Amino acid sequence: MDQSTINDLLIALRPAIPQAVVSSATNEAEAFQNNTLRPVLKFLNHTILSTVQAGILRVNKQFTTLSPTKQVAQIKMYLNKNQQVKAILQGHVVGLLTSDELKYYHTEFSNTNKRIQQMLETRVLDQMEFFH
Repeated sequence: MDQSTINDLLIALRPAIPQAVVSSATNEAEAFQNNTLRPVLKFLNHTILSTVQAGILRVNKQFTTLSPTKQVAQIKMYLNKNQQVKAILQGHVVGLLTSDELKYYHTEFSNTNKRIQQMLETRVLDQMEFFH
């Protein structure tokens, strides 16, 4: 299978996100976030939540008995302090980038990883009911 076909298949997997609007005033990083990262994260939603849930329960078997405030704090700490988890989740995202998107990712590595991390945290915290 050639790279062009792989790129087409990767894009075809992604759900549409109509509210992720990109205009001529949108900078390149925001356009990449809205056109690429948001659809990839939406596609990976169940994988992300399952990965975080399994890891959190491995670290703290009493997680479900914690207060909601403590659960949020535990998830934030888990996502931001655990370098292995960060690498795994970012790897899930990067693995679904096309060759052109991967080139952009490599040129904007630091900024893109920060955006991915912020979006992962928001996505997980917005779906806390998954953990109950």
